[in-house]
Amino acid sequence: MSRGAIAAALILAVTNASAQAKADDFAQKAISSALTEDYQESRFDDAMLRLQGALERCESGCSAQVRAKVFMALGVVLAGGKKQLDDAKDLFVEALKLDPAIAPDERVNTTEVAFAFERA
Repeated sequence: MSRGAIAAALILAVTNASAQAKADDFAQKAISSALTEDYQESRFDDAMLRLQGALERCESGCSAQVRAKVFMALGVVLAGGKKQLDDAKDLFVEALKLDPAIAPDERVNTTEVAFAFERA
């Protein structure tokens, strides 16, 4: 491999890492706002919209762990807020595929959330 090709590969890797970091940061902020503001204030539709936006942004570059956190947060809103346990379970399954160690945050782990997560 030529020096030019190596340099181009390194630049591409750094650019991709930077884009992933930006997407991860955006998603982490969306998760935080959705769960600490919208969800806690029973604005479940707002939380869903915020998290769906994060998931769309993640399609172009979030890490697997951050995508798992978005799926987990969506599941929490569906189970704990909207009482849609089957749909929440499906989202928890997606989160676990990406990060088998993930679990709901204790601050939002209601009976419904725990039930749907156990089923996943």
